[in-house]
Amino acid sequence: MADLDKQLNGFAPKSVARHIKENPHMAVSVGLFFCGGVALWQDITPLAGSLFGAGGALLGAWITELNKRRADAEDKANKEKGAVAALAPELQRTVERVRYILDRSTANF
Repeated sequence: MADLDKQLNGFAPKSVARHIKENPHMAVSVGLFFCGGVALWQDITPLAGSLFGAGGALLGAWITELNKRRADAEDKANKEKGAVAALAPELQRTVERVRYILDRSTANF
């Protein structure tokens, strides 16, 4: 029951406003589709077609941007993983070399 309450509370107007703020393409697209529906209801078909086309174009732009963000995040994670894999052996070699130098310096001192 607590999970259901969390889910219902999660869909509050604040979350909708935040979602619209994070995805402005989608909000404008929904508005254009709505206006196109009103224009179609009023039998203004050229305007309705134009609004539906514009809404579809913005929806496509939003999907493209969403996919680009996801691909960039995956790319960044792969680069970080590669950097860690390259850094570990180099760091190990550096620590061993510093330790060797310090051991030699204490012997000479």
